[in-house]
Amino acid sequence: MENYWLSKEVNFGRIKKNSSKVIRFQATYNIPEIKDITASCGCTKMKYNSETKTLEVVYKSGEIPKQITGNTQDITKYIHVHYMDGTKDELKIVGIKTRF
Repeated sequence: MENYWLSKEVNFGRIKKNSSKVIRFQATYNIPEIKDITASCGCTKMKYNSETKTLEVVYKSGEIPKQITGNTQDITKYIHVHYMDGTKDELKIVGIKTRF
């Protein structure tokens, strides 16, 4: 299968709880037509620009659950890109949510 993204994983670093971070994925020139883009949770919203071939993802962090001890929580989210030709890709964003 051909790789249609310059990178399939982005580490956005640290993010404070209850804030937002914009992450961008850059597609290659030969990416097929996109049918649908979905995320692994409702905390991420996506917008694809077919002219610039850029997928912009906005991640909104919430609270760190009380049962998590310490001041950080590892974050991993997946974005599924489905193409008109029936193929698909999985993109990944990772980072660390902080209490302060």
